[in-house]
Amino acid sequence: MGEEEKKNKVRLKICGSQFLITADESRQYIQKIAGIVDKRIKQLSDSDQKLSVQMATIVAALNYCDQLEKEKVITRELIKKTDDCESIARDATMQLNKLLVENQQLKEEKAGLHRVIAELKAGTYVEEASKPKTDTAVADSHTKTAPTTFYQGRICRCGYGRRAYEFT
Repeated sequence: MGEEEKKNKVRLKICGSQFLITADESRQYIQKIAGIVDKRIKQLSDSDQKLSVQMATIVAALNYCDQLEKEKVITRELIKKTDDCESIARDATMQLNKLLVENQQLKEEKAGLHRVIAELKAGTYVEEASKPKTDTAVADSHTKTAPTTFYQGRICRCGYGRRAYEFT
């Protein structure tokens, strides 16, 4: 009985015939749909005087069923396209996140390179590979940090052991 209380009873008139409809939808919605059906049946009857109301009703029902089936096909295609778009969006988001991480790493690398440049300009840079080894008691001349010569703010020459590196 609780379910019947939720249903709306609506009296309709379609092509001169009266109907009492019980439905879950609102009264306004049911009347709107009935008006569309009534108008379509009248259009079919007016366009072909040989059609009886019954035949016009059947043709209208066939037209609406045809339209419904075509709309279902379109809806399935749209759902598939939406799913495809969502998949592409997920992939793009994952790629974007990877690129954001890579961008952050590059920013950190850039900042590190700027620090190295500043240290080189200040003459305080010591290359990791050229730092004295901590595991040997005696450092040989090849692992000691060589002096760097600056000329007008430009690095001209670094020498490590017997090798010399030129920077400009």
